[in-house]
Amino acid sequence: MRPKVAIIYNEPTPGRYDAMGEEKAVLGVLDEVGAVHRALAELGYPVACVPLRPPLEQVKEILRDVEADLIFNLFEGFDGCPETEVAVAYILAELGLPYTGNPGSALELALDKPRTKAILEASGISTPQCQILSPETIPMFHLSYPCIVKPRGEDASHGISEESVVNDPASLERQVTRISELFHGRALVEEFIEGREFNATVLGNREPIVLPISEIAYSLPPVMPRLLTFAGKWEPDSMYFRCIKAICPAEIGSEVREHIVETARAVFRLLGCRGYARVDMRLDAEGRLMVLEVNPNPDISPGSGAALQAEAAGMTYNQFIERIALLALERTVTRPQIRPMTSGDKPAIMRILTATPQFKPAEVAVAEEVIDSYLKDPLGSGYHIFVAEVDSLVMGYICYGPTPLTEGTWDIYWVAVAPEEQGRGIGRALLTFAEDRIKESHGRLALIETSSKPEYVRTRRFYHGQGYEQVCHIPDFYAPGDDKLIFQKRLKGSIPASLKNPQNYTKIHII
Repeated sequence: MRPKVAIIYNEPTPGRYDAMGEEKAVLGVLDEVGAVHRALAELGYPVACVPLRPPLEQVKEILRDVEADLIFNLFEGFDGCPETEVAVAYILAELGLPYTGNPGSALELALDKPRTKAILEASGISTPQCQILSPETIPMFHLSYPCIVKPRGEDASHGISEESVVNDPASLERQVTRISELFHGRALVEEFIEGREFNATVLGNREPIVLPISEIAYSLPPVMPRLLTFAGKWEPDSMYFRCIKAICPAEIGSEVREHIVETARAVFRLLGCRGYARVDMRLDAEGRLMVLEVNPNPDISPGSGAALQAEAAGMTYNQFIERIALLALERTVTRPQIRPMTSGDKPAIMRILTATPQFKPAEVAVAEEVIDSYLKDPLGSGYHIFVAEVDSLVMGYICYGPTPLTEGTWDIYWVAVAPEEQGRGIGRALLTFAEDRIKESHGRLALIETSSKPEYVRTRRFYHGQGYEQVCHIPDFYAPGDDKLIFQKRLKGSIPASLKNPQNYTKIHII
């Protein structure tokens, strides 16, 4: 018998996008829901639709009561609140419900376009130079014209129009002011790349494949900038809609094709994506491939670019939708193997750290220093670092060590799990492993520090769930409004039997 499927989506309600004349993007989710429902029903899946409405607080209760083996996640966020798309994915993971598409961490990262670009650049993937500007900081502009001005945290081409491309200070100021006012925040200003445009849909989990590449072909008058505007996506009567065509497969040479495929796959993994995502790219004047956007959980309605690429790969629409569902169901819980870190593990750990939104660049740099210290002298560094492997892939790590000048007190410095693997018990396994090793060394207290900021709420819940209690609160420690919280766990009980026999656990090997 096929598993029961519940399709969740945001029920369209009047909001900010209506006032902007961009409500068509919100209403478009209904067409997507209808198409996915028909596809699953025709394939024999018992399927129901579950609309979600504000406020966000009631969503968890609704999802807890859903009777389904799989959640087909088409939720795109409540009108004007794209961050709620991230929140719902986190709720699904917290409830332990299998769901299609990307984890909350990948969705959160993609919404923060500047952070995404910084991660791409740090990994050697080219992306246009950018700045975050507000009307007050326009004098700090230092990029080269032409530039494109867009919201820093939206998708579906919201806020993108012919006027988004600017060529002089007056148009720059006008557009930055417009975007800042409409979207209640600063604008992302990016150097505009005018070369050929491509996008690639990536499908999979640990071994993703790239579907046939599409080229976005423009037949616009020379005075109109070549970009995919809101009108080009959603308004059939507009010139942009009529003069933009997706060609799939793209007519490109094998070398360019391979470069696009490898870049799309690398971006997918780097941002911790799973299930399906789309990567948008352009070639600059020198022929360099530049990543413009990363779109986890893109539109998968029958007329979408993703569906077009799936068809070019030989799939019917129904097969494409079933493939997405099966990718979510294949993610069974696997007990991780925990072993000491070696020098060959460092690239995987750095990817995990940079792809985790909660870790700021400065924190990642400190973590790297600690890792290098450990690798140089594992016994003398004062740190213990272990990695968690699943199917021979490093999916997480933990770093801990004895607290200087104390008797039996230990610090847990870092616990990090690949964003796409969170919610599968890997962090819990790492923390339990570390606690057992600390008890073996006659440790009695384990301490963990974290931030009080809202983005760390899931982290704090995780510590509470593992038996840690908050014992200290230092206001404004990290920065004004960013308090330091210290969690403590008393390690009681005898040393586990598995650790009394040295043959039952992995010993540290000096590399």
